[in-house]
Amino acid sequence: LTPKGLQIVDEMAGPIRKLENKRVEIIGHTDNSGSRLANLALSANRAEAVKAALVDKGIPAKSLITLGAGSQRPIASNDTAAGRARNRRIEFRIRNADNNDDAE
Repeated sequence: LTPKGLQIVDEMAGPIRKLENKRVEIIGHTDNSGSRLANLALSANRAEAVKAALVDKGIPAKSLITLGAGSQRPIASNDTAAGRARNRRIEFRIRNADNNDDAE
């Protein structure tokens, strides 16, 4: 993780720690550079790195789910360097632990 990424993990650890009966999905994303399979693996590795950092901060591993979405859900154009950088990201989603329904 980059220094900025580690800072975000530090900021997220406190609120995640306070969630009760919730699980947190960590979803990794990539830009569209490279093959589909390589991007799926990279996005999954990105999510796993964030999970490991959160576990190091005391978050129980069983409350964290990782997913790799690859380049399938861009939030910016992949036609520019700035857009590709925005697409290389992590999303967090909160779910109820008992029934896996998404909660906002």
